[in-house]
Amino acid sequence: MKEEDFDVVQMNDEPKEKNERLKYNNETMKRADFSNVATIGGKYNNSNLNHSEFSNADLDKSKIGYTSMDHVVFLETNLNRTKFNYSSLKSASFENCSYEDARFLYCNLSFADFSYETFRRTEFKQCTLKQTSFYGATFRNVTFKDCTVKHCDFTGAKMDSTTVAYLRSTDANLTDVEIL
Repeated sequence: MKEEDFDVVQMNDEPKEKNERLKYNNETMKRADFSNVATIGGKYNNSNLNHSEFSNADLDKSKIGYTSMDHVVFLETNLNRTKFNYSSLKSASFENCSYEDARFLYCNLSFADFSYETFRRTEFKQCTLKQTSFYGATFRNVTFKDCTVKHCDFTGAKMDSTTVAYLRSTDANLTDVEIL
């Protein structure tokens, strides 16, 4: 890993050049603290970020592929237009994050906690959702396509224009779900 591989932009700072993007390839950064960091348009590929924290981070338009992010904490993180592709986010915790136009493609989201989160135009495609919590979550124009859903908790969720296609589901808790 070289120093020039890292171009981390702190919140409210401008990058030196508009074209500069953060790229992590084949990196192991377990328990890394990405708090208050903006990696807008950044790329995380084939990396291990298990047990890391993204608190008040800005990952807008980032691409995260083939990356392990198990037990990661996302607190008040901007995930708008972020694309997670073939990544593992098992037991990840999400709180007060934004997800407009976010995409989770071929991801393992087992045991992840999305309780009380609001999703807008978010896509979940061919994801594994085993014991994932969407307790009290709000879904607006969200698509779940070809996902495996086992023992998920959607208690009290609100679904407005939510598309569910080719879902394989076992024992999902849909108590008090509102379909608008």
